[in-house]
Amino acid sequence: MRKKKRYVLLKELKFTEGVSNDDMQFLFQNSSGYVLKVSPKVAEKLRPSAILISGSIRKLKLYKSAK
Repeated sequence: MRKKKRYVLLKELKFTEGVSNDDMQFLFQNSSGYVLKVSPKVAEKLRPSAILISGSIRKLKLYKSAK
Protein backbone atom coordinates (compact mmCIF):
# COMPACT_ATOMS: atom_id res chain seq x y z
CA MET A 1 0.00 0.00 0.00
CA ARG A 2 1.34 3.44 -0.93
CA LYS A 3 2.00 6.15 1.62
CA LYS A 4 -0.51 9.01 1.54
CA LYS A 5 0.88 12.37 0.54
CA ARG A 6 -0.26 15.93 0.06
CA TYR A 7 1.15 18.69 -2.06
CA VAL A 8 1.16 22.13 -0.45
CA LEU A 9 1.53 25.49 -2.20
CA LEU A 10 3.03 28.12 0.11
CA LYS A 11 3.62 31.79 -0.65
CA GLU A 12 6.65 31.93 1.67
CA LEU A 13 8.84 29.23 3.17
CA LYS A 14 8.16 30.08 6.80
CA PHE A 15 7.59 26.91 8.77
CA THR A 16 5.48 26.67 11.87
CA GLU A 17 6.71 25.15 15.11
CA GLY A 18 6.39 21.40 15.37
CA VAL A 19 7.09 20.75 11.68
CA SER A 20 10.57 19.42 10.96
CA ASN A 21 12.35 19.57 7.62
CA ASP A 22 12.43 15.75 7.61
CA ASP A 23 8.62 15.64 7.30
CA MET A 24 8.55 17.63 4.06
CA GLN A 25 10.26 17.62 0.68
CA PHE A 26 10.74 20.74 -1.45
CA LEU A 27 9.73 19.99 -5.06
CA PHE A 28 9.77 23.19 -7.12
CA GLN A 29 8.96 26.88 -7.23
CA ASN A 30 6.53 28.47 -9.67
CA SER A 31 5.09 31.97 -10.08
CA SER A 32 2.49 31.31 -7.36
CA GLY A 33 4.89 30.10 -4.66
CA TYR A 34 6.73 27.05 -3.35
CA VAL A 35 5.49 23.46 -3.71
CA LEU A 36 6.22 20.93 -0.96
CA LYS A 37 5.40 17.24 -0.65
CA VAL A 38 4.21 16.45 2.90
CA SER A 39 2.26 13.88 4.88
CA PRO A 40 -1.43 14.53 5.62
CA LYS A 41 -0.60 15.34 9.29
CA VAL A 42 1.91 18.00 8.32
CA ALA A 43 -0.51 19.39 5.71
CA GLU A 44 -3.03 20.09 8.47
CA LYS A 45 -0.38 21.97 10.46
CA LEU A 46 0.49 24.08 7.40
CA ARG A 47 -3.16 24.75 6.44
CA PRO A 48 -3.30 28.32 7.90
CA SER A 49 -0.34 29.49 5.81
CA ALA A 50 -1.04 27.45 2.66
CA ILE A 51 -2.51 28.82 -0.55
CA LEU A 52 -3.63 25.38 -1.77
CA ILE A 53 -3.40 21.81 -0.46
CA SER A 54 -4.06 18.94 -2.85
CA GLY A 55 -3.44 15.25 -3.33
CA SER A 56 -2.73 15.87 -7.01
CA ILE A 57 0.46 17.55 -8.23
CA ARG A 58 -1.31 18.41 -11.48
CA LYS A 59 -3.69 20.82 -9.70
CA LEU A 60 -0.74 22.71 -8.22
CA LYS A 61 1.10 22.92 -11.53
CA LEU A 62 -2.00 24.37 -13.21
CA TYR A 63 -2.93 26.72 -10.34
CA LYS A 64 -3.34 30.33 -11.44
CA SER A 65 -3.65 32.99 -8.78
CA ALA A 66 -6.54 35.43 -9.22
CA LYS A 67 -4.80 38.80 -9.56
